[in-house]
Amino acid sequence: MPCGGGRVTVLLGQLGYEMSAGDYSDPMRQITRETTAANGLKVEIFKEDIEQLSQRDQSFDAIVCFRFFHHLPNAELRRKVVGELCRVARRHVAMSYFNPRTLRALEQEIRKLRGRKLTVFNTSLAEVSAYFAEYGFRLVKNFRLDLINNLHLAVFERAPR
Repeated sequence: MPCGGGRVTVLLGQLGYEMSAGDYSDPMRQITRETTAANGLKVEIFKEDIEQLSQRDQSFDAIVCFRFFHHLPNAELRRKVVGELCRVARRHVAMSYFNPRTLRALEQEIRKLRGRKLTVFNTSLAEVSAYFAEYGFRLVKNFRLDLINNLHLAVFERAPR
């Protein structure tokens, strides 16, 4: 969530996971339909607003939110989105984010100082983890996905009560 063009949906479906997908964009959902069908996968695809998901509480074992979080420009919106992901996840949420402690993030800050508008918003792991902790999730593992760019993947699980 959001599924975008369905690449992650196809990858996980090919690994044997039962997948559903959601996106607000009609064209992205159509691309996902075509991509999953071309790969022989049957995937239920929903129109979803990530700020207010229509799915019931804990309706999915895991939620994957990949290459989206860095588009959220402020803490209020980031907290709201994390809350919705946690609400519909029974056990896990895997979410990518752009870490501010990288050369790429420094380059973005320099551009900002020169008056350029940011379109990517970096968020520290501490900030991301704090949002998840508010909703009863704890960090399991954080992966740096490359050495130059600032893309990381954090996996959270619902903490036992």
